[in-house]
Amino acid sequence: SDRNSFLLIAALEQNFGRSDAPEYELFFTLTIWESSVAVSETRVLSRLDLIGEANYRLVDLSTGAGVSDQTVRGFTGYSTTASTIATRTAREDAEKRLMETLADRMQLRILADLA
Repeated sequence: SDRNSFLLIAALEQNFGRSDAPEYELFFTLTIWESSVAVSETRVLSRLDLIGEANYRLVDLSTGAGVSDQTVRGFTGYSTTASTIATRTAREDAEKRLMETLADRMQLRILADLA
């Protein structure tokens, strides 16, 4: 979603900082899906895993060459409740944590590729 892309960009900016004169441009696509983890005895879903994958390509702006082309994956979980608002809030928090995890993994790979 646009919200998740925004959260990923915010996490990457937190990790790398913003540049007034960037040397690289990052392109990415996100894929996110859910997997049920816990179902109660009454067959009520009580916990979900949120799984994410970011495919990215880092391009050197001076040459146009790709310097990193990778995929990172991560997951986090959240609990569902009888309250729609509480479940939605828990999911949004899980999405934020997932984007931070993906950003951290992207940063590690990018730094390794640039070393």
